[in-house]
Amino acid sequence: MKQLSYRNLLRYSPAFLAAIIAITALKLLMAHSGIGISPDSVEYLTTAENIRLHGRIADFTGEAMVIFPAGYPALLAGILFLTGKSILQFAPILNEVLLTGILFLTNHILNGFISKSWWLKLAILFAIVCTRGVLQVYSMLWSETLFVFLSLAFIIALRGYLHTHQLRRLIVLALIAAMAVLTRYAGVVLLGAGSILLLADPENGLRKRLWHCLLFNFIAIIPVALNLLHNHKVSGTLTGAREPALSSFPDNMNSIAVTLSEWLPVWNIELTGKLLLSLLLLGAGCVVVYRWLQQQSYSSYQTLTAAFFLAYTSFMLIVATFSRFEELNNRLLLPVYIPMLLMLAGWGYTAATKLSGFRKIALLTICFCLYTSFHIHQYKQNSAAWNGIKDAGIPGYTEDSWAQSETIGYIRNHKPAANEIVFAHATDAIWFLCGIYTYRLPHRDIESELGILLSHPRFTVIMLDEGNDPDLIDIDIIKKHRRLLNLKTFADGAIYYFGQ
Repeated sequence: MKQLSYRNLLRYSPAFLAAIIAITALKLLMAHSGIGISPDSVEYLTTAENIRLHGRIADFTGEAMVIFPAGYPALLAGILFLTGKSILQFAPILNEVLLTGILFLTNHILNGFISKSWWLKLAILFAIVCTRGVLQVYSMLWSETLFVFLSLAFIIALRGYLHTHQLRRLIVLALIAAMAVLTRYAGVVLLGAGSILLLADPENGLRKRLWHCLLFNFIAIIPVALNLLHNHKVSGTLTGAREPALSSFPDNMNSIAVTLSEWLPVWNIELTGKLLLSLLLLGAGCVVVYRWLQQQSYSSYQTLTAAFFLAYTSFMLIVATFSRFEELNNRLLLPVYIPMLLMLAGWGYTAATKLSGFRKIALLTICFCLYTSFHIHQYKQNSAAWNGIKDAGIPGYTEDSWAQSETIGYIRNHKPAANEIVFAHATDAIWFLCGIYTYRLPHRDIESELGILLSHPRFTVIMLDEGNDPDLIDIDIIKKHRRLLNLKTFADGAIYYFGQ
């Protein structure tokens, strides 16, 4: 027993060492102003508080939160109930726990195909905790922190099922998928990829494959289906109003290439970044198809990480081409980062074990140079980010430029009267920093919203220099319809008082 415990301790010691570095890094990043808060964070935070206090899936506006699934706010609400602490107090600890969790899950996956190479496992885990993109996401109040954890847990659970075909493992797999879809709508990738891998499993009979696939989807879909039915009941839409995409397929390819250039030392984004993305997708596809045709190592981690990378990246490319949301970036693509590293590590490790002599030395030398280049690349990004964070805090509403804003300070000390109608472009920031509800300014291309604003004979407009949204109308448009009665200007914004 002691020998077994020592062996397990040694097998997971790379994750333990990496976790110490990760937690230290997060504590340093959040030392100045706490966890980073973005507009989406305010949505999660206020929805969690409403779930806890009123049992309603609603944000600070009092309207139902439908643009995101309810899983992450529900988790925050549960911790809020159990601890009695504010979300801003326990969120940094939650992120540290989740990041530690993904390091141990990654270590577990690495044990599945490079268990004999302790130093290689440590090198990969060290690369993860030194990646600027990982530290950026895990220093923010974002649902991706949970989704990445669930994605890796799904890969592990899927391998466990494909190895044993036990019903209880299938149920665990379905429950993880259910939590993932309830955390991010993009979690449907797990349902799609999981279903294909279950149906293509060469070791199961056709009838059992169909039955298990149906059961997997039934269990996984129930929670998000209930969430979507609730959304439709309260808002008339399943996931909120979705506008057509403004970016084309080549634009989205370029966005992913830019993100790859942040993760890896890519010197020419336009050429090398797109070429690397194409090679990764092609390589992942070839691995999955080859392992399926070969009917050997179908359930290996190399196959499953390649399948997840291929499925998730393709899904984001297609969805971003047809539906409008923020540009594909590190935050949205982070779920494929660790599977990508594992996929590359698997390819390199397999090649190294098959080579000998000069060829093996040459390959190891190239890998060492690439690994060194990777850390130099990440050091430059982390250094540049730290120069701003150490003095001003993490970018977002807890950053000094927001928290110490002159305009925000004035609003805190001169809160509008209860019957005063106030519009703003940064409604979430004003709620988070001042506790004041404001109406969002109308969109430029939606005339009905402008009509609602102009239906008020008198109203106030708060404009902040930061967080300006070009999709919303500006002051010049309002001046064409209403007379400016008064104006208060500040170093970082202004307050306009309009009347007829």
